[in-house]
Amino acid sequence: MKRDRKEYHKKWYEKNKERHLKKANEYYTANQDVINETKVAKYKALPDEEKDKIRSKKNTWRLQNKETVLLSKKAYRDTNRDKINLYFVQYRKDNPDKVAYHEANARARRFKCTPYLTKKQRLSIKHKFQLAKNLRKCTGENWHIDHIRPLSKGGLHTPNNLQVVPATWNLIKGNKNNHKFNMQEYFKEI
Repeated sequence: MKRDRKEYHKKWYEKNKERHLKKANEYYTANQDVINETKVAKYKALPDEEKDKIRSKKNTWRLQNKETVLLSKKAYRDTNRDKINLYFVQYRKDNPDKVAYHEANARARRFKCTPYLTKKQRLSIKHKFQLAKNLRKCTGENWHIDHIRPLSKGGLHTPNNLQVVPATWNLIKGNKNNHKFNMQEYFKEI
C-alpha cells in the first residue's frame, strides 16, 4: 500500500511539475525575507566546526566553478547597478577616513612610492586617517593627510612622511615644499 502511494505521488509530481515549481517560486519570492532570516538563524546556531565545514565546501565549490561564479556576479551587478551605486555613495559618506586611506594608497602605488610596510606601519597610517576624521567632527573643518615630502617630489607613503593638516593649509601648500605643520601653534591661534 505504501509503495502504491509513493508511485502515485511520483506520477502526480511528474504530471504537475511545472505547476509545482511555479507555486514554489511564488512562495519563495513572497517569503524571501523570512526564509533568509531562518537560514541565518540556523547557521548562527551551528557549532563552529559545522560552520567551518560549510565554509570549506562553499570555497571548494567556488574554486571549481570560477566561471559560474563570475557570471553570476556579473548578472547581479547588471541587474542591481542602482542598488550597488547607492551602497557605495552611502559607504563613502559613512567612512570618509577609510575611503581617503584607500585613495592615498592607490595614489602612492601609482607614483610607485609605497615601500614594504609592516603591519604596525599600516596601522599607524590608518590611525592618522582616523585622527583626521575625528578632528573633522570636533572642529567642523576639513582635515587632510599630507605628505611632508610630496609623492611627486620623491617622497614615500610611510607614516613618518605623513601629517594631519587642515584642508586649507594643505591646498595652499600643494606640492611646493617640505613644511611640517605645527598643530600646537594652530590650536593656540584658535
